Amino acid sequence: MDISIFFLLLCLLQTLPQLANTFDSDTLKGTSLSIENRLVSANGEYSAGFFPVGDNAFCFAIWFNKSTNSTVVWMANRDDPVDGTGSKLSVLNEGKLILTNSVGNYKLFFDNDNVLRLLFVGPTMTSLYWPDPWVTDPGKLTHRDPYNTSRHAILYDSGYFRSSDNFTFFATDFGVVTHRRLTLDSDGNLRSYSLKKMNGTWDWAVTWQIFSQPCRIHGICGPNSLCSADHVSGRRCSCLPGFKVKDHTDWSYGCEPEFSISCNQKDPSSFVQLDNVEYYGSDLTVYANITLADCEDKCRNSCICAGFQYKFVVDNGYHFCYPKFLLVSGHHSPNFEGDFYLRVPKAGLSNSKSPDEASRLKCSAKNSTQQRITYENKTVKLLLWFATVVGGVEVISIVLVWLFLLRSSKHPNPAAKGYLFTNRFQRFTFDELRKATRGFKEV
Repeated sequence: MDISIFFLLLCLLQTLPQLANTFDSDTLKGTSLSIENRLVSANGEYSAGFFPVGDNAFCFAIWFNKSTNSTVVWMANRDDPVDGTGSKLSVLNEGKLILTNSVGNYKLFFDNDNVLRLLFVGPTMTSLYWPDPWVTDPGKLTHRDPYNTSRHAILYDSGYFRSSDNFTFFATDFGVVTHRRLTLDSDGNLRSYSLKKMNGTWDWAVTWQIFSQPCRIHGICGPNSLCSADHVSGRRCSCLPGFKVKDHTDWSYGCEPEFSISCNQKDPSSFVQLDNVEYYGSDLTVYANITLADCEDKCRNSCICAGFQYKFVVDNGYHFCYPKFLLVSGHHSPNFEGDFYLRVPKAGLSNSKSPDEASRLKCSAKNSTQQRITYENKTVKLLLWFATVVGGVEVISIVLVWLFLLRSSKHPNPAAKGYLFTNRFQRFTFDELRKATRGFKEV
């Protein structure tokens, strides 16, 4: 265990504590602390002792007494808890601290260059996921300093954080003096918390975090899988097309393929396009200013190529191709201006889909074009049939109207025959007028 952490613990034990049971109030030198014992600070805000983390599993820790859930602020053996029988913490006369009787996946540490980093250590892979490599590149103008010779980091009670590699941040409630803690949570995100009184109880509120997009944290979904997140359903892991999940209880194991890729040039593979999908690292090489077809050929020529990233870089003005031998830390983001092309057998994938496969992924551009053309052809056929039916109905209607008019002209209506449409006066023939006037005689 890091000696600086022990020094911090010893300072807390020697300057703050008073024993809850029978120990001396100033020091534990020459004695031990058992599972059932604890130390309480003079102001009553802190306790130190064995903190339960499971069934008959304890870790030596320091925690807040005020918070409703007794929030732990430091833990000595979080990766290797001890049992409740015979375990004890001892301070020897010469000042050595010994815990009688580690498997977390995430670690915050200073590397060999004294740069503060986040590391994921999983069952199948290990990956540095913060900061990004280009942040500490000496050729880039960045705020991280890889040339410092010290290793220290301080979170002030005002909400300001600074580390020796020149990494800084301000909490959202900066300026308010309160209890604070910096925690590497189980999801791999580093967060700053402030202790606040809400609705009459003390609780912790997040005031800063490294990642606003949870899928950028490595190791969440494991190899050959894809992480997606939204505000409604949260974070979701899914297998790539043609893959199945290895362990439904632990997504960090990722997915395994249900197909095999042949290196036989007579049986070339094809590719499935995944829009706005990015896979971190594991590049075989990088090709600049290359076409999509050439990038596909580069991947086909390598038996270990699992797919490639194809992205247009605005600053350079052309596309880059990144063939990959391992698909890890994959995530979907609408803001990512690039696509990933998954290598699959030439015959394609099985139509059967398992629940753990992503249903929202898009197929390749070729398949999308074929599907769109088929849809348009069906629409044209439907329009032609509709026009034919309407035209036939119109022709039949015209014929029926013509026959009706023809029949009406042969058998005029006597009532309508004797009236003019313009003035509604009755029309008489010459013979009718002569007969009615008796030869046109005056009355």
